[in-house]
Amino acid sequence: PLANRGLFFSIKQTGVPLGVALAGLTMPWGLHAFGWRPSVAVAGAACALLALSLWPAIARLEPQLHARRRSGANAAGDGTAPQPPGPGLKSVLRNRPVLRLSLMSFTFAFTQLCFVTFLVSYLNLALGRSLAVAAGVLAGAQVVSTIARIAWGHVGDRWIDPARLLGALGLAMGASCIGLALLGESASMSLVSLAAAACAATAMGWNGVYFSELARHASQNEMAALAGASQFFTFCGSMAGPVIFAEIVRHGGTYSGAYVAVAALPAAAGAMMLRQGARRSIAAPS
Repeated sequence: PLANRGLFFSIKQTGVPLGVALAGLTMPWGLHAFGWRPSVAVAGAACALLALSLWPAIARLEPQLHARRRSGANAAGDGTAPQPPGPGLKSVLRNRPVLRLSLMSFTFAFTQLCFVTFLVSYLNLALGRSLAVAAGVLAGAQVVSTIARIAWGHVGDRWIDPARLLGALGLAMGASCIGLALLGESASMSLVSLAAAACAATAMGWNGVYFSELARHASQNEMAALAGASQFFTFCGSMAGPVIFAEIVRHGGTYSGAYVAVAALPAAAGAMMLRQGARRSIAAPS
């Protein structure tokens, strides 16, 4: 239902943090018992087996699509030539609200991947925590982010305009990254866990609200294509974030300094989304 689309999208997106939590709990054990190469190989094989096992379920969920593929028919099912694709990158570039949302997703994904990729290294190498403890903090943070994704989706459906909620999450994301960066070796485990949880709730909690806001700007027929085009920006951020973060550290920067630098991006994007939400409120009839 449209009234619950934020909650729906948020629940749909919970697989990512749950998967990261599972990896955080199991990979250190595999590393200790077998080494990193066998552990990665087992994880990859498990993913491949899961994909194969899901294929029959996909066929049951989309029987008409699979029947058309087998018969060579187009989306209309009449066997004629395929229709041209729907909205693509040009549609995103022409639609200013969607472009702003896509640029926001770039910065949020950038921050999310920097957080989740380097948290264990930061805690282990910079703060002197054991690998097992650092991995446990990562796993716990992912549980927090799973709950946060669902909660933010419900909040966006019920009480706060999604654009404004994304703006607030961006500002909170920047503040959380700075809080994480300010941890020292003497920080208590409670403080470390709290800082990681704050980052997880914000940097990994926005995804369902993003899809909900994107759906506001697309018709039902356009949603899949527009989401794919918008996520081009999202995954560019996912790829760029860890690379740039690693380069900062490699060229003499600290993990703390890198997290402070990263914090500026979601904060700026959050301010942009707050302005968009404010303009929409002004334009709405009273």
